[in-house]
Amino acid sequence: MYDRELLESVATATCDYTKLLKEYPNQTKIEYDTVRPFEKYYRLSSILLSIEKYQRGEITDGELAHWACIYDWIINGRWEVEEETVDKATFVIREEISDWLDSLSFYEAEFDESGEAKYDLETRKLIFGNLDFILQTISEWSFYYVRVDKTCEEETLIVAVNHVRELWAQFVVDYLSDETDMRLASLAHVRYDAVADGYAELRTYFMWDDDYFDEDDVM
Repeated sequence: MYDRELLESVATATCDYTKLLKEYPNQTKIEYDTVRPFEKYYRLSSILLSIEKYQRGEITDGELAHWACIYDWIINGRWEVEEETVDKATFVIREEISDWLDSLSFYEAEFDESGEAKYDLETRKLIFGNLDFILQTISEWSFYYVRVDKTCEEETLIVAVNHVRELWAQFVVDYLSDETDMRLASLAHVRYDAVADGYAELRTYFMWDDDYFDEDDVM
């Protein structure tokens, strides 16, 4: 049986981070709630608060990373979620949030001094916020995709457009099956149309490679 108090303390960022790292060094040893865990435990405020606690020097880089790891496992229910069905758009945004938590779980203090943009915590906070905004307004978004093959593995380019608020966002993922109910876009005309119409982009990545939009790469 899972410890609801432990999961809630992590999910609300009210746990003792030092104790969490010491008593639960291996996230696989924790019992998780597998019934709608994302709905129960996901909170943008907790992610931002944990990052800010590190920025204020209240917790260490290792404690932040470990918290992110366990929190990722919590919202995914150890990836053993029972009978939960969500639409593909919601699934994509949840996966993106999870991927960014996974990335945060490898954070180290030396990244702060590297000067590399991909390690910037303020940018991470912005991206988490943008992903949360898309999730909260998911019914307003239209998702389009194209298949691209830049390496030996097939990836999917997703462009999301919100015509209500005149916004757009883009993602490259490797987990979308051929059974998706998203609309197939010819090239990435959706992206270019959004830019031409003056829509603002919500940043959801560190760097972007426009080669993903090359016509020869579309499958």
